[in-house]
Amino acid sequence: MGNCAGNPSGLAAEDRKRMLKHNEAVELALMQDAEQEQSIVKILLLGTGNSGKSTILKQFKILHSDQGLGKASDHKLTVSMNIIRGITVVAQGVADLEEVTISLSPRNAKIISLLRSYPALSVWSELEFEGKPEQIAMLCKEVWEDPAMAETIKYEGKLSMLEVPIAYFMSHIDRIAAADYEPSTDDILQARTRTSGVVKIEFLIDKTQCRMLDVGGQRNERKKWISHFDNVTAIMFLVSLSEYDKFLLEDSTVNRMHDALEVFRDIVECPYFEETNIILFLNKKDLFEEKIKHVDLRVCFPDYTGANDYDEAVQFVETKFVEIFKAAKEQQAVDSMTSDIYPFQTMATNTKNVETVFQLSKHCVFKENLRSTGLI
Repeated sequence: MGNCAGNPSGLAAEDRKRMLKHNEAVELALMQDAEQEQSIVKILLLGTGNSGKSTILKQFKILHSDQGLGKASDHKLTVSMNIIRGITVVAQGVADLEEVTISLSPRNAKIISLLRSYPALSVWSELEFEGKPEQIAMLCKEVWEDPAMAETIKYEGKLSMLEVPIAYFMSHIDRIAAADYEPSTDDILQARTRTSGVVKIEFLIDKTQCRMLDVGGQRNERKKWISHFDNVTAIMFLVSLSEYDKFLLEDSTVNRMHDALEVFRDIVECPYFEETNIILFLNKKDLFEEKIKHVDLRVCFPDYTGANDYDEAVQFVETKFVEIFKAAKEQQAVDSMTSDIYPFQTMATNTKNVETVFQLSKHCVFKENLRSTGLI
C-alpha cells in the first residue's frame, strides 16, 4: 500500500516546478512576440472610396512582396466585370443626362438590354443576337463606338456610378477579346475592385519587416478603421484629384473632394495619430491634368481664383489638406516636430512613379519614427 501511495509532497513539488518552468516559457514567448510586433513598421492606407488605395496595394505587391499579383488568369473575370459595368453605366448616362441630346441606335439599345439581362456573362461569352452568334466583347465595342456614348463620356463627372476606367479597357478591347487573352500588369492595375474589410500584406524593406493594411473607403466601411489605429508608424492618405466634380454614390449631394477633406480632418484630429506622420498621395494626377483643362476647379472650390492650369490647381488642392493638418496640430498643442505631412502627386497605376514616391516618402517619414529599426 505504501508503494502505491508514493510521495505526494514530492510529486506536488515536481508539478509546481514544471508549471513554473512552463509559465516562464510562455511569458518569454509572449514577450518576444510583443517585441517582434512592436518592431514591425505598420503603414495604414486610408482614403475615401475610389481614391486608388487598392491600386497602391497592388503596386507594393509588385515592388516589395514575394506574393506579387498572383496568376494573371485569376484577374480575367475582374477585367470582364469592369468592361460590362462601365459600358452599362455610360449607356444609362445617355438616357439620364440632359446634356446628351442624342440616343443610342436601336441595335445598341438592344445590346445594352441584353447585357443587363445577363449580368453574369463574361466578355468572352457568345450569345445569339439578331440571328447570329456574337461575342460579348465585340458587342461592347459596337456600343462604345456609338456617337451617343462619346457624347456622354464628356460629362464623366456627372456619372457618379462610373468607377471603372472604361476608356482604358475599350482602347484595348481587341486584345482583351482574344481567346488566349491573359491580363497584362497594366490591365490588373487598372481593374477596379471594391475593398471590403481589411486587406493586409507584409514585406521587407532594407531588412525591416513592414505591414501595409488597406481598409475599405466607402462610408459603410470606415467604422472598421479604428480597430487598426494602434501602433501605426505612418498613414498613407489617398485623394483622387480627378473626382473634384463628382458626388458620392452613397449621397448624391456630397462632393467627393469635400468628403475626402472631411475624412482627412477626422484622421488628423484623432488622438491616436498625434505623433503619426502623414504621407498625402494626391492621386490620379494624369486624369486631373486632363480634366482641369475643361472642367473648372470652381465647381468644387468657389474660392479658387486661379487658371485652369495643372500646377496652379493642384497646389490649391494640396494647400487645402495641408492647412487642415496644421490646424489640427495647433489644436492638439503637441510638439510640431513629432509629426508632419508629406504631400506627393501620384499616379497609382504607374509602377515607376509609385516606387519613386515611396523612396522619397520613406526618407521623410521614417527618419525619426524608425531610426532604431534600421529602415533608413
